[in-house]
Amino acid sequence: MSYSIENILSRYHLLIPKKEYASIIIRLDRKINEGELEEYFRFEDIEYCSREVESETTINIEIAVQYLLNFFLIEHPTRSNSYSLTQYARNFVGVISDKISSPYSNLPLKQNFEKYFALDQDTLASAEQLNNWFELSFSLISKRVVSDHIESLYDDLKEATKELNEILLVENLDALKLVEEFSKVFKKFVDRSREIREVINFKNKVLKQLNDFENELYKKYDSYSASQRTVNKREFESSRQDWDTVKEIANNVKAFFDQIDLRLDNISNQIHYASKKLNELGETFEKKALLKVNLKKILRLALEDMKHTDTGVRFKSFPLKAIPSQEVYFRAFKRYDFEMEQPNAIVPLEKDAEYFDTQEKEFLKDVNSQERISVWVDNLKQRLESEKQLNLSSEFQKIYLEENNTLIPLRVNYNLIIDSQSNIGDEVIIEKKLGLTEDDIQSWKILQKRK
Repeated sequence: MSYSIENILSRYHLLIPKKEYASIIIRLDRKINEGELEEYFRFEDIEYCSREVESETTINIEIAVQYLLNFFLIEHPTRSNSYSLTQYARNFVGVISDKISSPYSNLPLKQNFEKYFALDQDTLASAEQLNNWFELSFSLISKRVVSDHIESLYDDLKEATKELNEILLVENLDALKLVEEFSKVFKKFVDRSREIREVINFKNKVLKQLNDFENELYKKYDSYSASQRTVNKREFESSRQDWDTVKEIANNVKAFFDQIDLRLDNISNQIHYASKKLNELGETFEKKALLKVNLKKILRLALEDMKHTDTGVRFKSFPLKAIPSQEVYFRAFKRYDFEMEQPNAIVPLEKDAEYFDTQEKEFLKDVNSQERISVWVDNLKQRLESEKQLNLSSEFQKIYLEENNTLIPLRVNYNLIIDSQSNIGDEVIIEKKLGLTEDDIQSWKILQKRK
């Protein structure tokens, strides 16, 4: 379905209401769901909901109703002063509610993966069954449910990360209480980490099943010989179509799982961040404990150095004002290299002219053969297109007599036969009777026809 960006932006202010109007819609939807209001409600009910909204400015209820009648309210067809929420309004409230309090928050991610992506033997019994699973289950339901679940999981961990930061910033909190609060939040990350490992293992299992099934169909498709593809043309085309269908499904599923991997990487980053915060908490406790130990040492030294006099308590030498120290000097002699560098001698390589000439002749011979093969193949293809048939046995003899080389006619006939397999209108007829020519070359009678 095509849409214009300019058209959406021109109606944006009607599709997304401001906070006060959205509060009225949310309150109406909740009162209907809780049974306080009927499906159709009156103008006074809208006015009552507007008074419940905490706003710095007073809401003009007439203007609010006129605005909401664009996409959020619909009037009763026969009763005056009676309204109902549109389906768009219900969807609008549902999107906000699911984003704040997702229905997938308390459900294990592995459970949804196993429910929507599991492939049993019946599904993998044929390409048609797998295609039904892909179109009716995977594309319509599974992708949306799992995507929403993973997004809910990411939002949940993002909120938990904020809670961890707030806990670490709290001052004057007892260490035991701090650890207890931190452990409650950190348990979410531990559980999610375990779920991600299970999901990745299950995802790899599904991809392996699809890959094995695709390979099985490809072996069946590739098992047809050239003659079988012509005789059993319908079965051959069916096997190729099944393989193409399963290959496309496997690629689409893999592409979706690649997107899932990226989202799981974001979740893993949140888990790593939480683990880092746990290490910071441990370092904080360690530094606090070290500070307490040092304070006790200072107090003990102060008490041991203390004495009572007529003027009060005095210290003999505390605190210490000098610490013994000694400067360290490093001395090293300069390094002198008295050895003379000897240049490396370059030994010129001798050129084997005879070997070079031999290899050059062989190369030119191969290039010439390739050019001759290409010329013969193009000429015979043009003759086949115009005459609709070729006697490959006689053409073999003609090429051999002209080129005086068996390799060239063999490659020409081979290329023509291979090309005919990719052309549905071509047919190669082989009569397995050996005929002896004047050159003592025996070959079968081969005829190529084009429809």
